[in-house]
Amino acid sequence: MLKNIFKFKKAFTLIEIMIVIVIVWILMTATMRFWWDRIGFLNNKNVKEQFISNYDSIYSDTLMSNYYLWDIFKTLQIKFSVWTTWFDADYHRYNDDVIIRNTYVDGWKYKITKLSLDGNSMDDVILSFSPYILWCKIDWLDDKVLEIDLFVNDSKNYCFEINSDNCRISTIMCK
Repeated sequence: MLKNIFKFKKAFTLIEIMIVIVIVWILMTATMRFWWDRIGFLNNKNVKEQFISNYDSIYSDTLMSNYYLWDIFKTLQIKFSVWTTWFDADYHRYNDDVIIRNTYVDGWKYKITKLSLDGNSMDDVILSFSPYILWCKIDWLDDKVLEIDLFVNDSKNYCFEINSDNCRISTIMCK
């Protein structure tokens, strides 16, 4: 008699369909969780690389030319401030006018949470560059190391170091 019941069965039961749906849902949830974490990691890395790229772009422009927006400038000052979502690049012209260029990264997805100059916490730090010269000053003092802590998308911390020997930015391990 039991054989006859299963012999004429031509469709899945509701329980079998529910079991398949639950298994597929568990697999999709596990896979999506992994990929969302990966996407978040790549977004944070992208913001970090844009920050470095924007700094390097300003740095390179200064070494190649003393023109900005078709006008000659004598110095460039880059200002980093704590809790901001940009950094300023001020081009000082010979007639004492200043052109300010705010540098944003990917929709303001980062904050500078800490600035320290040779281990001392600072609220603002200014780097001064002269065109064509592989040299800069940090807050008008020599032999300094600036550390910048960047908090990206409220989840990831990156740390950078700028040495006054050449003012190149480099990634370091966060403390």
